[in-house]
Amino acid sequence: MITTAELASLRDFSSSGGNPVISLYFDIDGARLPRRSDFEGELAIMMRNARKAAEKVDLNRQQERQLDADLTAISEFINLDFRRNGARGLAIFYCSAEGLNEMVYNRCVGT
Repeated sequence: MITTAELASLRDFSSSGGNPVISLYFDIDGARLPRRSDFEGELAIMMRNARKAAEKVDLNRQQERQLDADLTAISEFINLDFRRNGARGLAIFYCSAEGLNEMVYNRCVGT
């Protein structure tokens, strides 16, 4: 579970060097996406959409390379190392240039 302080830190995070920061909100609910290939397919779509959206933002070459590397790192983590372990949602906040690598799991059924 995320603490109030951790949430505030993520909310207030700002890249000091103008580096792209990724925030990804990912449905991994086993009831809706029972097989690993189901959520991996959703991830592939999200990554394509993120890359298309990045084309509309004014990034320099270095920022484009960093963003691509960060998206690739997230994809590799999900595809190779990630385990759901009952989680229904996953939020990723990532900016390798700033040392940001936070993952927040949601195991709640509802409120």
